[in-house]
Amino acid sequence: MPYPLECLPYGLRQRLRDLCSPIEAYNIQNAVPYYYGLQPLIEKVDAEYLLYCQSDNIFKGQRCQEPINIHCKPAADMIFLTDDFRLRNCIDISNTIKIFANVSFSGEITLENCSITKELIDCVLDHLDPECNAVVRMLDIDGTVSSKLSANEICCMLPFPRSIRFSSFPFSQNWIDNDFKDTKCISFLEINAGIDFLDVDPTDFYYFFKAQHPEFNFFLTMENFEEPYSITKLQTFLSKHFENVPYPEDIVYEEGDWGHRCDYPSPCLHITVNFDEEFLYIPKNNTPKTSLCETSAPAIPLF
Repeated sequence: MPYPLECLPYGLRQRLRDLCSPIEAYNIQNAVPYYYGLQPLIEKVDAEYLLYCQSDNIFKGQRCQEPINIHCKPAADMIFLTDDFRLRNCIDISNTIKIFANVSFSGEITLENCSITKELIDCVLDHLDPECNAVVRMLDIDGTVSSKLSANEICCMLPFPRSIRFSSFPFSQNWIDNDFKDTKCISFLEINAGIDFLDVDPTDFYYFFKAQHPEFNFFLTMENFEEPYSITKLQTFLSKHFENVPYPEDIVYEEGDWGHRCDYPSPCLHITVNFDEEFLYIPKNNTPKTSLCETSAPAIPLF
């Protein structure tokens, strides 16, 4: 049962305001903006892009491609972010988490050269805009200073459907067993890696692929390929369980438009070689007789 704020004496309202986090204070003030004792008021700031660089002590935002003045203090602005939230060079997790107190974002976040911990991922999930239904639209891990979490642990912390991008992440040699063991229901996965990323069993790779979301899109960018050896290795690796298909000709690429992925066959594997040649693969119908660990999650449309 809600407690009527008007019954609180002025002093207790002040105490309540002191104990509130910025987002809690904003929600109370938004509901009862004229009550005495709930000051100072939190200022709402809408932004499309927000960058916090811990190493250079930079905190800046952008709206309609124009910079905006924002302040990140306990009694300052409450920032509502619609697009990209980027953390850069964040090593001190305790100070990084303090930044989240003033931010509510819509589900797309980039962790660039950060220390990846459970506390940080929990903080990301706690500050999602309620309209996102607790879904992280995209978690982009661009390099890492250190990670106390494996790729599997990071994926398992995300609610369904899971969309994640790894760039320069320290995968182990047998990444299927060590980094993605029992990982399921990923809807979108993008990895930048070298040819040695394929030094795993092709059937194990197929099992991993089939255990994901029914509309799974796997984008694999293979860098520093030595042709023709690498192309031959790639084709040999995939030939047992996948078939190469042409890209749909009617796909329209627009910046910020995620809907074009739904035009691909589902599920599918996209491979880019040296940022030049592109290949599209789908699983073959003649699957191995061994039963697969299929996910029971519903087919949720991609963003």
